[in-house]
Amino acid sequence: ILLLNRLMFVSGLQAPDHFAYSSNAANVDVSDDSDSALSYTAADEEDFDCSDTPFSKRTSDIIKNQNALLGSRASFGRPGTPSRPVEANGVLTLTATVDLKSLYRSMKRAVRSVTDVHILCCRYSPDKESIALAMSTGEVEVLSFDRRTKDAQIAYTLLDKDVNGESINCTSVYWMPNGKNILATYTNGFVKMWHVSSKKAVLSRNEEHFTLASGTDEARADRLPLADHVFPKRDSDVPPSHQARRQTLCLDMAGGPPVTVDRADGPPATGTLLVTGGSDGVCIVWLLQEPHSDSATADELESAQNTGRGTKPPTRAAAKHSSRQLTHLVNCHHKGNKSTMDGHVMKVFDVKFAPADEGQSGQRRLFFSSGWDGMVFVWDALTGSCLQSVQSGIVCGNQCLDVDSGSSPPVLVCADHHQGLLKVMRWEDGGRLTEVGDIALSQDRFTMPYCCKLLGPDKALLAGSNPHALRLISRPFDVQSYQEAHVHGSLQHLPNAVTSLDLGSLDKVHRKQTLLAASASTLFFLDTQVRS
Repeated sequence: ILLLNRLMFVSGLQAPDHFAYSSNAANVDVSDDSDSALSYTAADEEDFDCSDTPFSKRTSDIIKNQNALLGSRASFGRPGTPSRPVEANGVLTLTATVDLKSLYRSMKRAVRSVTDVHILCCRYSPDKESIALAMSTGEVEVLSFDRRTKDAQIAYTLLDKDVNGESINCTSVYWMPNGKNILATYTNGFVKMWHVSSKKAVLSRNEEHFTLASGTDEARADRLPLADHVFPKRDSDVPPSHQARRQTLCLDMAGGPPVTVDRADGPPATGTLLVTGGSDGVCIVWLLQEPHSDSATADELESAQNTGRGTKPPTRAAAKHSSRQLTHLVNCHHKGNKSTMDGHVMKVFDVKFAPADEGQSGQRRLFFSSGWDGMVFVWDALTGSCLQSVQSGIVCGNQCLDVDSGSSPPVLVCADHHQGLLKVMRWEDGGRLTEVGDIALSQDRFTMPYCCKLLGPDKALLAGSNPHALRLISRPFDVQSYQEAHVHGSLQHLPNAVTSLDLGSLDKVHRKQTLLAASASTLFFLDTQVRS
């Protein structure tokens, strides 16, 4: 059974807990009899190699079927039916659980479908006092959680008409360093910045206007010779709701000093780099220019947004908010040569900025991207050039990459969903990735991971499905080509797969680290001992 689940990595309809974005239920049958949606055998797996024949007929068929399944509602397949209650063991202690469905019921709040409430991404605020949740129902929920009383409340719900649709998910969230704004991505192509306390979107961009996936079939074919392979034609095999549509699935923001970018249509602009990845295989780089002040009230924010629409002029504080800009810089994508692998040909699930290159005064900014095609690419965020490609295994989840910037040299880890491994790569001087080895779980602890998180210099969190669990494993300094991990603790017997992780507050006195894991509509709060 485990072997069959590992082989059935192409479609979320086959793996019983697969983390995939599927179309409406009317278009896709997810019943127990739907396992024949895609037939994939061991022989097929041996033939599937993105690095050698990325554009073979078999790959084209896989892409076609995957795009046909792409839609806007998250599907996690059939949940498990554990016979035992959820438990934590080893060095992990389960301190609290919060179920979003129960919170909604207690608030007597109407949602589109309580049965389809899934948390796609969870992030602690910079002060670790609030939690932002990307919901499959389209909202960004801001949760306040009292660690002492274990009381949880929904403090803010962020939603507007752009993303309030029957089949729109919020796929990822990212707190700004000021703790007052949240960036969010959506399956209808929108990227939004929310001002939390006022519940207003202060920035909004629809990435369909900036990606290669927009426009007519003829225009897309002219710009990208791979259009027939990457973007299927408009025919009956593709649901009308997803024809030529980009779903924005992940984002990351660069740390370090701001960058200055030359612009052809104006003076140089200075700001922070932001990158997003989507279902069309394109990574889009943005320049975020922030105002110096962030103290405007909700009324001033609304006044700033209405500037130029015949309303009263904004106040000085509102004018500062209105000066916030998100400028499109470059698209990072496959350049069209069918003999080379210089970009993604399938969905991009995660993006992460590399540690700043101090030798270039912070001006050379690189980032990693990983997706369904089993590759990690290194990109120049300012030019859009692909600098390197490394085989990483199939990934599925917007937290499948993590970077340890504190080690020397820095380390990149990748959760290989297909093989159940933690891939380890070293970020060498000069900006090159070197493959180090694989950290595997023993067969009785096998997992198909969706997400990973580094914890200190010698441990890592790996979470996913088969079984639905979270594992705290060792991360040795001298990883060999293939090494079995030592499991220090587990959260197990979960009814659904773990789809998101984050690190909470660190109690330096008692040497305790708070962990957060999301599974379906439930948040699990855990503690673990850490080194002093």
